Amino acid sequence: MASEKHLDAEWKRIQKKTFTRWCNEHLKVQGVLIDDLNAGLSDGVKLITLVEVLSQKKVGRYNKKPRVHAQRMENVDQALRFISKTEKIRVVNIGSGDIVDGNLKLILGLIWTLILHYQISIGFGIVDGSGQKKGGPTAKQALVNYIGEKLGDKTPNLTSDWNDGILVAKLVDSIAPGLCPECDTMEPQNALENATHAMRMADEWLGIPQLLLPEDMVNPHVDELSMMTYLSQFPEAELKPGAPIKPRGDVSMVKVYGPGVEKEGLETGNVAEFTVDVSNTGKGVVEATVEGPEEAVEVLMKDNKNGTYSFSYVPAMEGVYIVRVTFNKKLAGGSPFHVNVAQGSDAGACIAYGPGVEGTDLKEGVPCEFWVETAGAGRGALGITVRSSKGILPSNNLKVTKVSEDKYHVCYTTLSSGPHTVEVTFAELHILNSPFRIYVNADRADASKCHAEGPGLEAKGIKINKQTWFKVYTAGAGRGEISINIKGTHGNVPIECSESEPGVYLFTYTPGSSGEYVITIKFGGNQIPGSRFYVQVEPPTDASKCVASGVGLSPHGVRVNIPTKFTVRTKDAGHGETQVQVVGPNGAIPVEVEKASYTYNYTYNAAKPGDYTVDVKFAGENIPGSPFAVAITDANKVKITGPGTNGECLPVDEDLVYHINAQGAGPGKVACTVLTPTQQLQGSDEPDSGGPLVTDNGNGTFKVVYNPLVPGINKMNVTFGETAIPSTPLKLNIFDASKVVTTGPGLRNGNKSNVLTNFMVDMQHAGEGHLHVAIGGPANTPVTVKDQSNNIVNCEYNPVVAGEYVIDIQYEGVHIPNSPFKVHIDPSTDHKAVRVFGLALEKELATDMWAEFFVDYRTAGEGELAVAVQGPGGGENLTIEEVEPGLKKFSYYVDPDEAGEYNIDVQFADQPVPNSPFQSLVKWNTDPSRVKAVGSGLEGGVANSWAEFELDMTTAGEGSLNLQIEGPCESQVQVDDHENGTATVKFLPNEPGEYSINILFADQAIPGSPFTPNFDPVTDASKCRIYGKGLERDGIKVGDKGEFVIDTSEAGAGSVDVAIDGPAWRGQSPFSPSPGPSPTVKSPVSSLRRRSSSFSSIKPNIKNNNDGTYSVVYNPRRVGAYLVHVYFTDKEIYKSPVEVNVTDPSKVKLSGPCIPAKNSQEVSVIPFAESFQWVANCTRAGPGKLMATINDLYEGDSTELEPVHSEEDEDIYLIKFSPKKCGRYQMAVKLSDSEVSQSPVNFALFDATQVHIAGKGLEGGRVGDTISVDIDMRDAGEGGLSLALEGPVQCELKYDDHKDRTMTLSFTPEVAGEYSLGVKFSDCEATGSPFSIPIIDTSKVVVSGSGVSGEGAKVGIPAQVLVDTCKSGPAPVEAAVTFPTGDKEMVELAPDENQPGVFIGNYTPTVPGYCNLDVTFADESVPDSPFSVPICDPDAVQITSPDLESAIMNFDNVIDVSTAGAGPGEITAEFRGSLPVESSVVKLSNDQYQIHFTPRGTGETTAVICYGGFPVVSETTISCTNPSAIALSGSGVTGVGARVGEPAHVIADTSKSGKALVEAQVTSPSGEKSKVELLPTKDECVLAGQYIPSESGYYGLEVDFAKNPVPGSPFSVPVCEPACVQMTGSGLECAIMDMDNVINVSTVNAGPGEITAEFDGDMNVEYFVSQVDDYEYQVHFTPRGTGSIVAKIYYAGFQIGDAAEISCSNPATCKVEGPGVESGLIANREAEFSVDATEAGHGMLAVCVKKLEEDSEEALEIPCIVSESQPQKYSVAYTPKSAGEYSVDVKFAGREVQGSPFFVNVCDPAAVTAYGEGLEKAVVDIPAHFTVDASKAGEGSLNLEINGPMECEVDCVENDDSTYYITYIARKPGMYSINITFATIEVPKSPFKAICERPPPDAAKCFVTGLETPGSFSVDCSAGGGFGLLEVGASGAYVPVEYVSVKHNGDYTFSVSYDIAEAGETIISVKWHGQHLTGSPFTVVTK
Repeated sequence: MASEKHLDAEWKRIQKKTFTRWCNEHLKVQGVLIDDLNAGLSDGVKLITLVEVLSQKKVGRYNKKPRVHAQRMENVDQALRFISKTEKIRVVNIGSGDIVDGNLKLILGLIWTLILHYQISIGFGIVDGSGQKKGGPTAKQALVNYIGEKLGDKTPNLTSDWNDGILVAKLVDSIAPGLCPECDTMEPQNALENATHAMRMADEWLGIPQLLLPEDMVNPHVDELSMMTYLSQFPEAELKPGAPIKPRGDVSMVKVYGPGVEKEGLETGNVAEFTVDVSNTGKGVVEATVEGPEEAVEVLMKDNKNGTYSFSYVPAMEGVYIVRVTFNKKLAGGSPFHVNVAQGSDAGACIAYGPGVEGTDLKEGVPCEFWVETAGAGRGALGITVRSSKGILPSNNLKVTKVSEDKYHVCYTTLSSGPHTVEVTFAELHILNSPFRIYVNADRADASKCHAEGPGLEAKGIKINKQTWFKVYTAGAGRGEISINIKGTHGNVPIECSESEPGVYLFTYTPGSSGEYVITIKFGGNQIPGSRFYVQVEPPTDASKCVASGVGLSPHGVRVNIPTKFTVRTKDAGHGETQVQVVGPNGAIPVEVEKASYTYNYTYNAAKPGDYTVDVKFAGENIPGSPFAVAITDANKVKITGPGTNGECLPVDEDLVYHINAQGAGPGKVACTVLTPTQQLQGSDEPDSGGPLVTDNGNGTFKVVYNPLVPGINKMNVTFGETAIPSTPLKLNIFDASKVVTTGPGLRNGNKSNVLTNFMVDMQHAGEGHLHVAIGGPANTPVTVKDQSNNIVNCEYNPVVAGEYVIDIQYEGVHIPNSPFKVHIDPSTDHKAVRVFGLALEKELATDMWAEFFVDYRTAGEGELAVAVQGPGGGENLTIEEVEPGLKKFSYYVDPDEAGEYNIDVQFADQPVPNSPFQSLVKWNTDPSRVKAVGSGLEGGVANSWAEFELDMTTAGEGSLNLQIEGPCESQVQVDDHENGTATVKFLPNEPGEYSINILFADQAIPGSPFTPNFDPVTDASKCRIYGKGLERDGIKVGDKGEFVIDTSEAGAGSVDVAIDGPAWRGQSPFSPSPGPSPTVKSPVSSLRRRSSSFSSIKPNIKNNNDGTYSVVYNPRRVGAYLVHVYFTDKEIYKSPVEVNVTDPSKVKLSGPCIPAKNSQEVSVIPFAESFQWVANCTRAGPGKLMATINDLYEGDSTELEPVHSEEDEDIYLIKFSPKKCGRYQMAVKLSDSEVSQSPVNFALFDATQVHIAGKGLEGGRVGDTISVDIDMRDAGEGGLSLALEGPVQCELKYDDHKDRTMTLSFTPEVAGEYSLGVKFSDCEATGSPFSIPIIDTSKVVVSGSGVSGEGAKVGIPAQVLVDTCKSGPAPVEAAVTFPTGDKEMVELAPDENQPGVFIGNYTPTVPGYCNLDVTFADESVPDSPFSVPICDPDAVQITSPDLESAIMNFDNVIDVSTAGAGPGEITAEFRGSLPVESSVVKLSNDQYQIHFTPRGTGETTAVICYGGFPVVSETTISCTNPSAIALSGSGVTGVGARVGEPAHVIADTSKSGKALVEAQVTSPSGEKSKVELLPTKDECVLAGQYIPSESGYYGLEVDFAKNPVPGSPFSVPVCEPACVQMTGSGLECAIMDMDNVINVSTVNAGPGEITAEFDGDMNVEYFVSQVDDYEYQVHFTPRGTGSIVAKIYYAGFQIGDAAEISCSNPATCKVEGPGVESGLIANREAEFSVDATEAGHGMLAVCVKKLEEDSEEALEIPCIVSESQPQKYSVAYTPKSAGEYSVDVKFAGREVQGSPFFVNVCDPAAVTAYGEGLEKAVVDIPAHFTVDASKAGEGSLNLEINGPMECEVDCVENDDSTYYITYIARKPGMYSINITFATIEVPKSPFKAICERPPPDAAKCFVTGLETPGSFSVDCSAGGGFGLLEVGASGAYVPVEYVSVKHNGDYTFSVSYDIAEAGETIISVKWHGQHLTGSPFTVVTK
C-alpha cells in the first residue's frame, strides 16, 4: 500500500509542476505568476485571467481583490460558468468550493480540460474556435499520429518509451534536421543527459518551453497527461535564425594517423599512439580495437575536446597487429591497419642487487658495490646515476664493469652522508624497483662508546691544592676530538692532557678552592656516558665562613612562650664544633638543636619578656654577627580602652581617644592602622599624617587619637612589638546621617487617598545606625518598614484620607537631609472597580436577535463611562437604560447578515476597565433559504454516467441535510462533505429518464427543490471512425503489428467487434463474403465483442481505452491480401471492410554488381563502366509495388529507375543504370515503401588515370624542411588513395584535405638521402609514380681534429681539420682559417681514401691566441662554424712563487703561476712520489693561477706543472713538514680561568712538530692588536708567554708555525668580567617548598661565560639553570622542605657576590576556613574567613577579593581587612556589594594557598522583582498569575507563602532565564498576603496584598430550597458569582403580599420570608444580578 501511495504521489507531483508551468507560460503575457496550484487559483482572479488569455475573450465583471470567502466563491463560479456555458467546454465533477479549498486532484483535472481543449484539440483541428467537434481522431490519437509521422518508426506510447531521452531528441531533429544529430548515437543509460540536451535545444531554437522538466521525463512514473502537454507544443515549433545546425556523421571524412597505425616502426613494450580526426565529419561515435598475434590488446582513448581522439596501446609481443577504427560502427580512415611490431627492449626484465642498492651498512667515502643482470631485456644500454642532496656523483667516483654478456658490476664511492638515490636504467627506462633509495652513514665520532674513570672523578676525597687525575677511553668511538671542562667555585680549572696509549688519554688537574666541581667530558661534541661528573672538594676550618639566619636572631618580633628558630650553616667553614647560648633577664635558657649536613637548626622558648642575647661560636670563635641582641615581648599583657569597644555607633569627624597600657609586656613599640571602607590609614607619631596619631607616654603606656571621616566599619589594628594586642582589631561603627538618601513616590505629591504608596531609604553609604520613621497627617497613618537586605529599606503607608502629611526620618537621632518631608495626598478614582456582565458576554449569540450587557461602576469613584460596540459591519447602535445610579444596561441588535466577532470596549475615567475590550462571537441563524445548489447534475445529461452538483450552506446556520433522488431506477449517491459548509454530491443515473432531486435543510426544502434533471441514452454506429497504419492498403509487412483505432466517442454506448479475412494471393479465389455478425448477448460489463471467420487466420486484439476509443492490433504472419471488418452494436461501420496488402520485403533477393555486400553501409569501389544491371527476385515477397532509386551522393541528384519484368517470370525484375561520370552512388530498392533486405546498394566509380600530382617538393629539399606535393583527384571519382614513402628512415606523411577532392601531401625528412614517393589510386599507380626526392642535412656535418678543438695545438705545430659528411648527403665542402694577426688562408681539404665522405686538411699557427676556422657545406656554414680554436705557447708561462722547495703537511700550500702572453689554455698540476698529496688549481684572473696542494705526510714530493697539456717547467722536488703536531694550552688559549685584569697564559709544545719559528698575536674585542712574546722554557721544545685582558669578550689569538697558522688559529678566547653580573628576583630572599622558584641573572657587559649555581642547607634542593636570551639567565630551584638555604651563583666559574640566604615556606599547608570562602553570601553583608599558616613557615599573607563580570575582562576589586589574631593565624573580612560570582585569592609568601582562588556566589534579595496582576487581585476558583524575576539576584532559593481567608493552591514554574511563573487559585474571596523571600530574606515590596473577588454572576449556579413551606424559603448563591445583587418579588393570587424580607446569612446564602394575604397561588420571582434562577418565577399554592 505504501508503494502505491508513493507512485500516486510521484505522478501527481510531476503533473502539478507541468500544469503549473503551462499556466504560467500563458499567464506571463499578463505579468501574472502562479506559485502553487493548490492556492494559486483559490480566489478566482488568476483562473479568470487564464481563461481570458486562452479564449481571447472577456469573462465579465468580477471582484479583483476578493477579501472574504463569498467573493472568492463568486469569482470561481463566474470562471466555471464561462468555461462551460460560453466556451462549451464540458467540466465534470468540480465545483467552486473545490478550487477555493485547494482540492489538488480536481484542480489538475480542470487544468487538463483546458489543455486538452485549447492546446491539443484546437491545435490539431479537432474542434473549431466555437468548441464544436469536426470529427476525426481524438486529441490523443491526433498527437500520436503526429509523433509517429515525425519519427517514422514504431509509434511510441506517451509514457515509458520517452524515459531514455532518445525519442525527444529524434523528434527535435525530425522537425529541424541537424539541430540534434546526436540522437543517432545516444545511449539509453545517459537518459537525463539525453533529455536535457534535446529539450534545451527545443527551448532555445524551436521556441518550445520546458513545461515538463528533463528529470521528470526520464522518471519511470511520468504520467501521460504531462507528456501530452509537453509534446503537443511541437506542431507549432518554428526554427529560429542562427540555429546550430550540424551535419550528420560522414565516415569518409575521418582521418587516422600516427605511429600506432603505421606499418613499421613499433617495438614491443613501447606505447603506440595514433589520432582519429573527426572534426569535419559531424556527430558520431568513434571506436577502436587492436587485435594482436594471439589476443585482443587493451586500447585507451582520450577525447581531446577539439574533434580529435587520441588512442594508445602497448604491444607485448612481436608480430602483426590489426587496428580497426570505426565511426558510427563503420570502418573509417583506411581501417583496418596492419602494423608490424618488432622485438624491443624490456627494462622490467633487468634486476639489480647488492649492498649498493640495498643500503646495507654504507658509509661516506667508503666504496660500495652492486650487480645488474639484463638477461631477457633485449637490446639497450645500461645507465647508472647516483644522486644526493649535493648533486650527481661525478663519473670518476663511479665505475661500471661488464662481467659477462648479461651481467654488470657497479662500484661507486659517495662523497657525503645522508639519503642517496641510485637510478639504474636500461634503454633509457628504469629497471625493476629503480630508483633505489639508500642512506649513507657519516664516519663520525660516537661519544656513547667512550668511558672515563679515575680518582679525579670520585665524588669525595679530593683536597684543595692537591693534583688528581682521570683517564678517557675512546677506542672504537670513531674520529673525534676530546673536550674537557672542569668548573669549580671560582671558575674553570686548568687541565693537563696526554695520550698514554692509542685511544687512552690521561687528564690531570689541581682544585684551588673548596666546594662542588663539575667535570664535563665531550667526544666529537657530545657528552660521554656519565658526564657531567660532580666532585666535592673540602675547604679548611674558618669560623668567618659560617652563616646564621632565622627569626630567632631578629632584633624585634620574637614573642614569649612561642618556640623560636634560627639556623647556622658551616658548609664553607671546614671542620669544627658549633656552640650556642641564649641569655635573658633570668639567665640562660634551654636551646634545642637539630643537625644536618653542614646545617644546625636551633630552637628556644622564652618564658618572660625582656632583652636577650644569642651567642653563636664555631670552633671556639664567634661567627659573623655573634652575639645577637633579641627583644622578646608579651602582647597578651597589653590593654586598650576607648570608645566603640562595646559596638556602639560613633559619628564621623569627631576625635576618638584610646589609652594603651603595655607595662609588663617587655620592650616594644605600639603601632596602629585603620582599614576604612575605602582605604587603609597608617598610624604615625606625627600630627596631620592622615592616620591615627600614636603617642608614647614613656612609662609603658601609649595614647592613640583617631578622627574617622568615612562612615561604615572602620577596623582598627593595634600591635605591640609587631604582635596584635588582645581585643583587636576593633570594629568601629561609624555613621553619617548626611549620607542617607531617600527616593520613591511616597515622598512626592500626587499620591491618591486609600492607595498604598512607598518610598526607599538608602543607608548604604551612611554606616551602621538606627532608622526612625514617623508620619503625621489628617488621619493616623502607620508606616511599614521592610529591610531589603542591602542596608536599604522600603517604607510603605496608606493615606486613608486626602490632605497634607508630614514624614519625619532620623538616623541615630539625627535628621537626614530634607527631613521632615511634606506630602499632599489627592482623592482617588479606581477604574479597576468597574464590572461588566450580561448575556452578550457570557453565551454564544446568533444573528437576527438582541444582545444585552450591564456595566456596574458604583464603587469606581468619580469618572466618565464610555461604551462602544464594533461588529463585522462597523459600529453598532446602543440602547442605554440606567437601572440605578452607577449601574447601566446596554442593548444592540445583531443583523441577520453579520455573523462573526463583536468587540465591546468599556472605559472609565479614560482608562479601559479590566478585560476590556470584550469579545463576543455571533453565529449564523438557521435559514434554509440561504442554501445554494448548483451544477450540471441538476440539469441532466447522459444516462449511466456520473452526474454531480455543489451545495453551499456556509450562511444557512446549523441544520441537518437530507437528500432524496428518485427516478426510473435507484441511483448510487456519494456526498463529499468539505467540512467548510460546502459539499459535492455525485449520483449515477443508470437508466435514462427524468429524475427528482429533493434537498432538505433543517427539514425544509431549499430554494429550487425538488430539481428534475433528464438523462438520455445515445448510440449511433454511423458516428464511429477508424484510422491507423494497420488500415493502409500497402505498407504492412509480415511480422509487423497492424494497429488502428476505433473511435466510438460520439456513437454512444455499444459493443465493438473486428474480423480479419485473408490472405488471398496468386491464383487464390476471390474473398468470400463476410459471414455477418454473430448473435451477441448484451452485456453491461464489457463493450468488446469479437467476430470469427472460417477463412481468417488472424485473431485481432481489441483494447478499450476507456475514453470512447478502442485500440486494435493484429499480426499477419503470411504475405497476401486481407480484409478488415469493423462492427459496432452488431453493425458494420462506415468504410468497413478495408483491404490491406501484406508483404515481406526481406524475401526480395537482389543480385548484380556490388552484391552481396557485407553490410548496407559498405561502399564498393568499382571501375567506371558505361552500364550496370541488377536482378530483383520478388517470387516470395507478396503483392506490392517494386521501386528503385539511384542517388548521386556527390551531386544530390536522384533518379527513379523503372524495374522491368523479366521475360521468364513476372515476379523477377531487371534494374538498369547507365552512369555519366565517376562518383558515389546509392541504389535503394523498396517493395511497398519498405526497403528490401539487401538495400541500399552503395558503390563508387573511379578512374586512376585522372589523378594529377605536382609540386616543388618533387625537386627535393633539406632535412627539417616541409616537402609538399599536391594531389588532384577531382576527376578520378571515388577510390582509395594509397601513398608509400621510402628512404633512409621512415617519415610521417601529413595530409591537408582541401575538401574538394584535392589535397596537399607533406612530410618532414629527418635524415638526409634519396626518398621515393609512390602514389596509387584504388591500387593503380598514378602517372609518374614513384617519384625520387633528394634530401640534404647540413647539421649532420661533423668537424673534428686539433685544428678545431685546439686540444694538442700550439704555436709552430700543424693543426689537423677533419670534415665528415657521411650523414649529410652529397655537397661541396670548404674550410678557411683566420689567425690572431688577422691573416686568412684557405685550408685544403682532401677526400679520405679509406672513409668515403670524409675530408682531411691542416694549418700551422705562428702566434698564440684564438684562430677562427670557417667550414661550409653546400655554401652554408656547418653547425658551430666558425670555430674558435685556442692556440697556446707554454714557453711563455712563468712560476712566480718564491719558495717551491718546502710545504706544510696537512696544510693548504700555494704555488702562483702567471700565463701572461701564453695564449689560451689551462694550468694543470701533478704531484708524484710515495707521499700522498691532494691538489687543485684555482684561476684568479685571466692570466693568474694558484696551485693548492696539501701533503698528507712528511717527506718529499715531485711537482709537474703543465699549460695546455704541455710542461712549463722541469720537475720540482718539495720537502714537507707537520705543523699540526704543535700543542697549545693555557688560559690565554682556552679561556678557562681568564678574566679581565689577570694574566692569560699561552704555552706552545713543538716536540712533535719539529723546529720552526712560532709567533703569536692577540686581538682584543675592541680590535686592538698586540704581540705575545713566546720564550723557551726549561724544555727547549716548550715556549710560554702571556697577555693581560683589559675588557671582556672574545679575544682572537693567532699562532703561526713556520709562517703558517697552526690548526685552529686564530683561537677565540672567552674572557669574562664577573663583577658585571647582576642578580634579581624574589627567589634571593624567599622560596616556596616543592615549587619552582626563580633567581634572575643578567650578564650584560660580563663577557662570555656560563651561569652555574650551588645551594647549601639542611634540606634537599633540586635546581637547574636556563638561558632566557643572550644575556639573561634564570636559576630554577625547588626546596624540599621549609627553613633557610644558602644560594651561591657562579659565572664562568667565578662566584657572583655574596651567598644569598633564602627562607623557604610551604603555602600548601595553609588552612582556609569560614563562610567567606563559601557560596551563599548575601550582598552588603560582611563575610569572614580565617587562614591558619602555623605550619607554612615564614611568609606574608596577601588576600585579594574581586567581583567577576561576565561581559568584562577586568574584575572589580573589593576592599578586605586582614588581621593576625595569633602568630601565623589570620582573620579576613570583606563586604560584597552586589550579586554575582566573586574570586577570593589567598596567597602566602607570594604563592596561592591550597584551593585558592576560591569562587564564591553572592546573592542579592533586593534585586528580586515581582510583577503581575496576581499580586493585586484574583478571582475565586480562577487561576491568578504573577512573575518573580531573580535574574539579577544571583544564586539562591525562592520561597513563597500565600495567606488569606482560605488556603490556596500554588504552582511555581522555574524558567531558564531565572524567572519564576507563579499560579495560585483562591477558593474564597478576601484579602490575601503574598510573602516572597529569596535566600530566606524578603524581596522588595513583600508581602504583597491581593484582593480576591467572586466570579461574574451566573444564576444557573444558584438554587432555591424550602418553597414547599409557604411563607419562607432559602436561596443559595455561594456558587453563583457576582457581588450579591439578589432580587425577590412575590404577588398573591388576587392581592399583593404585604411584605417580602431578605436576610443575608453570610457566604452568599439568603433567608427569604413573605406574608401570604390569602389562600391561592402565590407567584415568587427570584433573580440574581437580573437573571432568573432556574424555575423562576415559582408558583406556591396555599390552601
